[in-house]
Amino acid sequence: MKRFTFAALALLLVGVGATRILSAPQGVSSSAQETAKQPVFIYLYARITDHVNMDLSEDRLRHLLPMIEKFRHDHPSAHVSATILFSGAVSQALADRNTQTHIVDFVLDYGRRGVVEFGYDGTDEPTYRDRPILDFSNAKSIDDRWLVRETLAGHVLTEARDPLTGKPLQGKPGGLKEMQSVFGKAACIAGAELSFKRTDYPLSPRSATTPPAANSQPPAPNFAPRLVIPARPSSVESVVPEVGTDSETVREIRRYDDTEIMFGLPDTNVANLGGLRDAEETFAKAVSPEPRTSPELYWQDDVLRTGEASSGLIRLVHASDGPAALQTMLGKMSRTNIQILHVELGNEADYVQPAVSKVANYPLIYAYGHVDHPDLPAEARRSSADVDAAYGRQAELLNWLVKDYFPGNPGSRFVSSADLKKMAAPDTGFSISVADLQAALAKQLDILGRDTNFFGILDVDHHYLSMANMYQVTADALAGLGRTGKLPVSVDVVPVYGPMYTYTGHGPNTGQVTIAELERYCEGIAPKLHDTTDTPVPHNVIPPSATLGGVAIASAQVLRLMSEAMVHPTPDSKFDIKMTFSLPSFGISFPKSRPPDEVGGIWTIKPAVLDLAKLGSN
Repeated sequence: MKRFTFAALALLLVGVGATRILSAPQGVSSSAQETAKQPVFIYLYARITDHVNMDLSEDRLRHLLPMIEKFRHDHPSAHVSATILFSGAVSQALADRNTQTHIVDFVLDYGRRGVVEFGYDGTDEPTYRDRPILDFSNAKSIDDRWLVRETLAGHVLTEARDPLTGKPLQGKPGGLKEMQSVFGKAACIAGAELSFKRTDYPLSPRSATTPPAANSQPPAPNFAPRLVIPARPSSVESVVPEVGTDSETVREIRRYDDTEIMFGLPDTNVANLGGLRDAEETFAKAVSPEPRTSPELYWQDDVLRTGEASSGLIRLVHASDGPAALQTMLGKMSRTNIQILHVELGNEADYVQPAVSKVANYPLIYAYGHVDHPDLPAEARRSSADVDAAYGRQAELLNWLVKDYFPGNPGSRFVSSADLKKMAAPDTGFSISVADLQAALAKQLDILGRDTNFFGILDVDHHYLSMANMYQVTADALAGLGRTGKLPVSVDVVPVYGPMYTYTGHGPNTGQVTIAELERYCEGIAPKLHDTTDTPVPHNVIPPSATLGGVAIASAQVLRLMSEAMVHPTPDSKFDIKMTFSLPSFGISFPKSRPPDEVGGIWTIKPAVLDLAKLGSN
């Protein structure tokens, strides 16, 4: 497919349009609602992903699950629950030990009694360096690149790998598939990013608190007062996760699991992206335009994403640090929106000596670098007394929440993965009035004027639409106009994928398109957007471009024309082709490590509207 020769100026536009992401929602907030403090929800979770040091993994489970149950029993109004995330490798290792220690039986019993939910985390599957890597050397088209990603996702999610070398183990299940076979369907999925190789040119030595490159050699256990930082290399080839958009992986996940919740923006800068906190804050504001939405929860590719961070202030909390950090965070929050804060229980760092505890995933980093003697050395481990003290600080944090914070802040409580799903209004599967759609588009187009960044989110009578939703419903409406001579009364909102290719320029600024031509185009494309046939490449995907008025234009320009046609649907209407970037303002700054012309998943992002009444009363 030919590419436009537009100047690649998208990254310069964040400041231009960042303040005009979305106008005030229609008919939502009274002044009282806007000034009232919104509830704070605490999402507890633990990652159990060390498949080498199984004594530590078991110990974490045997500490955490009884502690969670005790708080749940003693404080029923707080609704204490946690999501326990397992890798495929650790699921297999736990299953192998079950006949001796009955650890799987122990864990499943807590799940059956509703104390915890189970999820999948692929972050630490073996290994950080030797794992399936994206290879586009034979990809000749955007369809080919989609297939490369979805095929690799299938391997990552289902294939077992050697626990120390990462080499595939033919015929054995692994990843999400193995986690499901041991613990059942995943309530939440994290760490499912695909990986690629990237050459980095670091500007400064890596901080000890920064996760090491996936292929870096682990430091030998060294318990001097400080951890020695290696000299700065001129360049290093790293294995980096593709963060930001993951439509191909989501499609593959749906073959094995019907989960509606995945982790969103991470707290850790896993891809070493510049300006991460500012980008997270810009994005968080876009997906929380009113009190009933949260900066930490949003829809993407029809999956709820729960983020670990939404600004420099709102970050992941480690429970073993005690309540002080959380108290400071809560004290500084404005609480104009519902907040969903992630609190991690039983972090593996609580088990290793301070000199290496700041190195993310140190036990597995050590194991992968010492395959002949992978167990964490005794001198690298904290004492039992230190470990117990860490769990004491976690209990102190939970005690403060259930005894002090929640009683003093009505509506605030713990939430589970199931609670998030229950609260969130569906993002598709409903109908909207075409008259309401026209009114919302008219309002936003008037605000847009000649701006080159299209609005990324549209509020239609208390239903938010993403750019992909907008494209689909306007195509359906204009197709109906073409067939019958009048717009339909309503249109259905159905799942669609964003464009596989996102042009990085703003497109041409010349030419006109008649409404009749737009109607014919929509009559052709609308049926495809409803086609969910299981084909190698999905049919229900927004086309990356179209030729209208004799001019090749990008999908965002097509959407702009269709929106204008919805507002002025008269037979003699003509519409000027206008420069329009492929991404809205928040999409340009959205943290991502994929190529900027392959981030169509951003088209599917929109706020998650939360109905607190569905949780019931405390």
